[in-house]
Amino acid sequence: MNPNYQEALDRIEEVKRNNLTELNLSKIGLVKFPEEIFELTSLTKLDVSWNQPTEIPENIGDLTSLVSLRLSRNELTTIPESIGELSNLEVLPHSK
Repeated sequence: MNPNYQEALDRIEEVKRNNLTELNLSKIGLVKFPEEIFELTSLTKLDVSWNQPTEIPENIGDLTSLVSLRLSRNELTTIPESIGELSNLEVLPHSK
């Protein structure tokens, strides 16, 4: 397994274990987002900036508690329509 992906899984596990509401996966070289992120429905802040994914999975819309989603400095080519389901979202910085 890619060590960067394992780092992400370790951080996700820490959020689950400690019932945290913030997850920082910035600057760890992710090429794709781990599906386990989308099980964290209590997240209010998610930072996945400065990585390398080209797409965000459609199930981003499952994270309905998100207030802040940081996507800047990724290789994203599209944003899924389901992002519109994030009705609490206040911060969505995105730049290449």
